Amino acid sequence: MIQSAIAQNVERLVQDAKGLLKQDPISLQGGINASAVFYNVKGIDPRRDPFYWSINSNLNITLLGKISCPLTFTITQQDKKFTHGLDKFSQPFNQFGLSPNYKWLTVHMGYRSMNFSDYTMNGTLFLGGGIEIKPEKGIVSASVGFGRLMKAVPKGGVEGVMVSYPAYERWGGAAKLRIGKEKHHIELIYFNGFDNKNSIAFDTANRISPSENQIFGVQFGNTFFEKLKIQGSYHLSILNPNTFLPEQKFEKFTYLNKIFTPRANTQINSAYNFQIDYELKGYTIGAKFKRIDPDYASLGSPFIANDIQEYALSLGKNFKNNLLVLNGSIGLQENNLDKKQIATQRKIAGSLMVGINVVKNLNINLSYSNFSSNVVALYDIYYDSIRFAQLNETGNIMLNYSLGKDIRHTFSVQSTLQKSSGNKQETNTLVLINPGYNIQLQPQNIGFVLGLNISQNETAGIMLFNMGPTFGINSSLLNKKIKLNSSFSFQQAKQNKVLTNQNFSIVAGINYSITKSQSFRINYAFIQRKAVTSGAQDFIENRMTLTYSYNFNTGYKQIKTYINNRKNDK
Repeated sequence: MIQSAIAQNVERLVQDAKGLLKQDPISLQGGINASAVFYNVKGIDPRRDPFYWSINSNLNITLLGKISCPLTFTITQQDKKFTHGLDKFSQPFNQFGLSPNYKWLTVHMGYRSMNFSDYTMNGTLFLGGGIEIKPEKGIVSASVGFGRLMKAVPKGGVEGVMVSYPAYERWGGAAKLRIGKEKHHIELIYFNGFDNKNSIAFDTANRISPSENQIFGVQFGNTFFEKLKIQGSYHLSILNPNTFLPEQKFEKFTYLNKIFTPRANTQINSAYNFQIDYELKGYTIGAKFKRIDPDYASLGSPFIANDIQEYALSLGKNFKNNLLVLNGSIGLQENNLDKKQIATQRKIAGSLMVGINVVKNLNINLSYSNFSSNVVALYDIYYDSIRFAQLNETGNIMLNYSLGKDIRHTFSVQSTLQKSSGNKQETNTLVLINPGYNIQLQPQNIGFVLGLNISQNETAGIMLFNMGPTFGINSSLLNKKIKLNSSFSFQQAKQNKVLTNQNFSIVAGINYSITKSQSFRINYAFIQRKAVTSGAQDFIENRMTLTYSYNFNTGYKQIKTYINNRKNDK
């Protein structure tokens, strides 16, 4: 039996090899963009270099019709030398990454991001490598990744300009083992992150310290009868916010001493959630519970909302083919889980989203939510002062109505009301209203846009109000090979009902399709601010961007033909 299985596998490999030899050896899809930006300003200090260039690509190389190799890279002058030498005080701008994939195997190299879980390492960009093994018919899959999460940034700046806080070089990696399929599965997750304490000079004035962190997690999901879904997760984080402190062994849970180096300020915190959803005749009913300890943190995700406990019920309903869509939730949120703060905030939190499509070509979307969050900035976790408690209350109205075919009219209104408050800021109220009208003359390939921008922001007794119109025009020529667009905006700015300045801007662009694969684009932006009161300042700013794009959709035969033609030309 074993010999028969081996023979079958060998035969399958031979067949795969023969199939690969029949495929196109190489094909290339995607594009490369090269941009140059010219900048000039009068009246204020420059906000960027007078000349700036960048090259970026998003390519997919396919080998033998089976091996897919997504390739991305970004090259800019900012890693060469900033005008003021500030590049060494920031994270890298030049980035590259490659992720070859063959069937169930993917390898990541360079600047990449991988998803392990929301409470460990989820979409964080790192410089390193990783592997994902996901057999289509198997019940076991795995992924692992490791690399540099943050470049060391020394203290200081140039000529008094502070670019960012100093930071230690940070490394980290994670692994995930998944057993089961989509309907029934369990995942085991491990994360390990640490700062290189020798990457920057020690300075007590830095207000930061090197950290190290290990997280153990488990996630599960189950679907029963195609209608009942149950999912949840639990994560345990062990964090040393300052590895300069002396070691101090655990007296309880002594087994942790073998896998982690405890210190005087070691913190052990957890995050867990549980959710159940049930679908019944067009309704979706759900309930969830979530708790994240006050000091829960991960070096793999710089900002994680913590110090929150939430119970919530949810309900969703679609009426008559989405003519009316309702989704809502309501629950109880509270913070101060460790009772170390002076006051505890408890509130009823919820959200409501309504989509109305009962009239042809008319779409109305309404939404409301009020949620709270608590965030610890991890680079300063050693200090209690860097804990942000935030309460956000937001309402949105979006209306869109269109009619006509050859002459297309579109009316739209977008309105937002947001109120936020927290322990590190005054109450802030923001109002945005943006009505607009768009007409497209299809036979003539020309369109016009008219809009009004209104915003009001009130905080700490100061009210800022801006209002003004926008007019735009777009057109295409030569069978749409040339596309033109421009817009003109004017705004008046007031502070506490007193006019402070007037802003005028022009944006224009032209895009020329040289061939099916090549295009050239010019964008220009002009901004002028005219001060009305002595507290404001006049300035004029100009910015022009030139961009050349080349899109690939080429196979081996086209590449070979191109090379031969070049040889014949010579």
